[in-house]
Amino acid sequence: MWVDPENEDAAADPGSDGKQHIFISYRHSDCQAQANGLYDGLGHRLRNATLFMDIDSIPPGVDFEQHIRDEIRRSDVILVMIGDNWLDGRPGTNRRRIDEPNDFVRLEIENALALPNVRIIPILVERAQMPPAEELPVSISQLARLHAFELSDHRWSSDVERLARTLELLGSGPLPPGLDDPPPAVRKGGTAVGWMIATTPLLTCGFASFAPALWARSQRPGDPVYRRRMLMFSIIVGIANIGSFVLIGVSGSATASPELNPISSIAATFWFGTIVIATVVAILNRKPAQRGLGSAEDHRQRPGDSPRP
Repeated sequence: MWVDPENEDAAADPGSDGKQHIFISYRHSDCQAQANGLYDGLGHRLRNATLFMDIDSIPPGVDFEQHIRDEIRRSDVILVMIGDNWLDGRPGTNRRRIDEPNDFVRLEIENALALPNVRIIPILVERAQMPPAEELPVSISQLARLHAFELSDHRWSSDVERLARTLELLGSGPLPPGLDDPPPAVRKGGTAVGWMIATTPLLTCGFASFAPALWARSQRPGDPVYRRRMLMFSIIVGIANIGSFVLIGVSGSATASPELNPISSIAATFWFGTIVIATVVAILNRKPAQRGLGSAEDHRQRPGDSPRP
């Protein structure tokens, strides 16, 4: 075991410098590119955090192993990156790296698990699944029971943004029970502001149907796809309401009985339809999507995912 019991109690308080210390553990042959991307992404988003990632963070001339041990003791959070080759064996052998007692990834996890005040978060990349406990050495089998966070190459920026917000919550104090539990206001159906915004299409007779989509867009700064969709929806609804209102006015001025004018009736129906659609979309999007940290069991096999070799 890499843990040093004699020095464990003498470890410095991780928060003594006022910063959050984050250690990124990864296997070089597994997800080097993703580890670099995560390091850069968190570095730009977490101004009050210190990130450690092996070679690049070690000063020249110091003992490599001892420095890593010290960094883990000082850390508040250990991010264990797991890719599709994380459990692979050494080339030309049938022995997995993780089974070797001196494997650096294994030693990092063992050392982190021995520290009660360190939060360990498995980070799944490359569509990897969380390894079950029976596939891990006994000394790190507890890792399989920890909630994992998935980073997808298709939504990398938004996923890193969500992870950064989660880490900020961890650094600001005790986290509510369960990292994947949304805040109480969200569990009850959204905040009062969200409900108020969702009712604006009805309260304004459709004139502010574009407002809920713009508000929902502002709640997800790290999700560019969702923001574009909400912007397009608000523009389309706004144009539809203005167009139908103009048609009602024009057709009404052309006849003494606007209620009998087919153009006016169609425009009024279209106007009412946009109000209903805008209200439904506003209610569905009254709060940000809460995608929490999934458990190991959740990530073993998802519906629709093809089995990995």
